[in-house]
Amino acid sequence: MATVSMFAIEKAIDRQPLTVLPTLPIADALALMEQQRSTYVLLVEPPQKLVGIFTERDVVRLTAAKRALASTCIADVATSSVLTISEAGTNDVISTLNLFRQYNVRHLPVVTATGQVAGVMTYEGIRRLLKPIDLLRLRRVSEVMVRSVICADRYQSALALAKLMNDRQISCVVITEQDRSGYPKPIGLVTERDILHLQVQRADLHQTTAADFMGAPPVCIQADDTLWQANQRMRSRQIRRLLVVDDRGIMIGLLTQTSLIQMIDPFEATLTIETLQQMVGERTEALDAANEKLERKALERKRAKAALQQQIYRERLVNRTAQRIRESLQLDEILATTVSEVRQFLKAERVLIYQFQPEQVGAIAAESTDINQASIQGNSALEGILQAIDPTFYSRDRIHSIPDLQAEGIEIPNVLLLKRLQLRASLVAPIFAQDILWGLLIVGQNSEPRRWEKLEIDLLKQLATQVGIAIQ
Repeated sequence: MATVSMFAIEKAIDRQPLTVLPTLPIADALALMEQQRSTYVLLVEPPQKLVGIFTERDVVRLTAAKRALASTCIADVATSSVLTISEAGTNDVISTLNLFRQYNVRHLPVVTATGQVAGVMTYEGIRRLLKPIDLLRLRRVSEVMVRSVICADRYQSALALAKLMNDRQISCVVITEQDRSGYPKPIGLVTERDILHLQVQRADLHQTTAADFMGAPPVCIQADDTLWQANQRMRSRQIRRLLVVDDRGIMIGLLTQTSLIQMIDPFEATLTIETLQQMVGERTEALDAANEKLERKALERKRAKAALQQQIYRERLVNRTAQRIRESLQLDEILATTVSEVRQFLKAERVLIYQFQPEQVGAIAAESTDINQASIQGNSALEGILQAIDPTFYSRDRIHSIPDLQAEGIEIPNVLLLKRLQLRASLVAPIFAQDILWGLLIVGQNSEPRRWEKLEIDLLKQLATQVGIAIQ
């Protein structure tokens, strides 16, 4: 079965774990945990070799055993046989959660392939990553809450409470008193953190009672609320426990972050995630197909719009040329306007009108070039090349388009003449006046080949007809 992941669990790794040397006095280690608000310290030797772990649970165990901590070093009381996970192993969220569940631990140091400490993974770190989908379905608090809540009264000593937590292997005790109706009313909470704090303060655990140091009354949640609501409440209040109450406000259970994480059944998670992945895959394929279809339609619409704009521009250009022909009796002006506007419309590098004259000694009647091209008009050598063109080649009223004059297989003399003008691509339309070949409308591209579009060919033919009318 392929490895699946509900979330990027490697993000739950604390890459800057709280570490101490094994020789550190335990009092200093407790003070450090108190200051950093950490539930653990890792014992490491250079270079970052893990040799033990000490947690709040160990504080409670030692307190219950009345162990003198003042002169003890941390290595003497820490757990030396530490359950770890390789950094590569954190890619599998199911296996990682199984380790927490199987060994009943709340801290999982992460080590590199060489055994060096890379970080630590905790329930709290995993809980921060939880999203609604990670809870698999809308489970209720009632499904995973602890129904047997360990309670004590406000007069219990800190030592007695530590023994109670150690014997029952629990992380907190709810402090209650009876209300008028006889039900236990929660008035406070004593946790492993509180015992740690007393040890740091070196309080007298025999004389200190729960009323002296217990925390505020637990934050409540109802059994019918969802686990996602519970997770959000823990995050917003920065707490690890919620008291579960009924509609009357009576305590019926306790929800901890441990039970919140352990409710994720690995087998159910695997099946659910695989199903979700399949559904997502199918939806993604359908969405990709729909997006591709929309993109094709958008591209077609864009092309159609561009073609329409080109068509409108072409018609306007033809109409404008025809209008100037009707308004002007100056042929030179008409020809100059034609070559200029054709070059701008086709974005060509050169447009010229060549006029055949008697005895085939023709001349360029008008020319338009971009700023990077030298003019042919007035250059006797270059115009002499055009004078060698055979008019009968164009007498059939055909448009001749050559995408690349340097391509192999071009042996037509009239075409080769255009190549001698250093043109790379050409588009030539004959101009007729009273059914007589008057000249040529030539579009040239010098720098690179060019595939002439049908729209461009049609435009040139129309304009050559209009120029013929002007000449006539």
